Amino acid sequence: MQTLEQVVLTAAHPVATLGMPEGQLKLEELKLLRRLVGVQTIPGKREILIKRNVAHRVGRCRVRNYEVIVPPELAAPAFVQLLLYALRANATKYLHRETVSTAIQAAERGDFFIRLIAALIVRISETDLAQRVARTYEPLRERSRTIRGRPVWTADFGTRRSEGVTCDFRRLSEDNLLNRLVLAGLVRASSVLAGTADAKRSVNQLFIWRSIASEMVPREEDYRRANQHITRITGHYQPALALSRALVLGFTPEDPFSRRHDPLQALDFSLPALYELFVFRFLSVVATRLSMKLDFQPTDRAAIVDASGGTYRSVRPDLVVYRSGRPISVLDAKYKSKYVSGKSNAEIPRSSKVTSADLYQLFFYQTRLQRLHNLSRPPFAVIIAPLLEGDATWDRTRRNIEWRASMGSDGPSLTVIPFPLIKALDRLGEGKSEEEIVRDFYELQEMFNYFAAV
Repeated sequence: MQTLEQVVLTAAHPVATLGMPEGQLKLEELKLLRRLVGVQTIPGKREILIKRNVAHRVGRCRVRNYEVIVPPELAAPAFVQLLLYALRANATKYLHRETVSTAIQAAERGDFFIRLIAALIVRISETDLAQRVARTYEPLRERSRTIRGRPVWTADFGTRRSEGVTCDFRRLSEDNLLNRLVLAGLVRASSVLAGTADAKRSVNQLFIWRSIASEMVPREEDYRRANQHITRITGHYQPALALSRALVLGFTPEDPFSRRHDPLQALDFSLPALYELFVFRFLSVVATRLSMKLDFQPTDRAAIVDASGGTYRSVRPDLVVYRSGRPISVLDAKYKSKYVSGKSNAEIPRSSKVTSADLYQLFFYQTRLQRLHNLSRPPFAVIIAPLLEGDATWDRTRRNIEWRASMGSDGPSLTVIPFPLIKALDRLGEGKSEEEIVRDFYELQEMFNYFAAV
């Protein structure tokens, strides 16, 4: 049995070495490692240097006899909240039921990410899915003495008519793709949670779901097909499918023809992507009740074209706020706490200022929307950055940024607003609504007041 050496990259200790030359790694292994961490060769040594990724990817991956772990900078309960809310699950319900008790207790250990996902899919299968198990019409072919559906006469050549007629028909069944994928996730979860406090619950759910659906070995295409056929009635399956996919496709068997459960090779999350989804869902709830609409990452293929009129580059802002079909604001959710964390009376250091690339990006979106919709002035632009610790933030006058050219005061400008992420997650866990949370934080409330007044 191969012994795994754990290497944990934290914010305090972001760098480590692995005792293997880069040339020894297969291309797939190197790609897997670089997805999670930075990789650099050490000249003259049979080692590689790995560094915590500045792109805020967190998770774990296994390469040879090393298990590389990058834990989130958020505390385990906060990360669970963020993940669940971003996946559109009912975070309050799960946390009140001690959803990830085992995973949270193991937050400092290497199995945190696996146990987190495993514990979540077990809880979701116990609650949301158990209340409304998906049933779909599945194609069947059977031979019987009565005709059902469409007879397949060619299938009965050479047989006695008294033995019946083969027919193709559809039957309402729980043994469908959605439930098979949930079962696949539970099979993985059961092996991960063996020997933990959640083992009994996972085994119970495995027994129940095996009576509902048949087992399968899923591929990426199966999850893609399942998500494409999600309806209003089966929408509550989305979090379970996402968790099942993370567990199942994270297993990479060394023998592709083997059905055995090999150790988890890779499981990672992009915190910026989760944060974008979180902000979109949070603000959408409030905006909808104020008769506004949020468009998530709308693609504009006509913004940058070549001389022939063809799309040269597509542009895609994070969020655009509409009211009565008119854009009133463009929002950019940046997982960069340095943009807002600091002493109110202090000068913002250069390293904590909004980068030129982020400024140009938002000014471009503003100008594009202004011209596209013939607006008298650019729509209100906001960078929403997470406030992760305390309440201290740069003075507002230093977070209001203008593009001064020959266009006077009506030119593009933006403001950087702190989103108190940890406090918002805590209050969601307490059962508070998004509107109540917005009212608790002055700058968020002021932003919506501006939207309503425009």
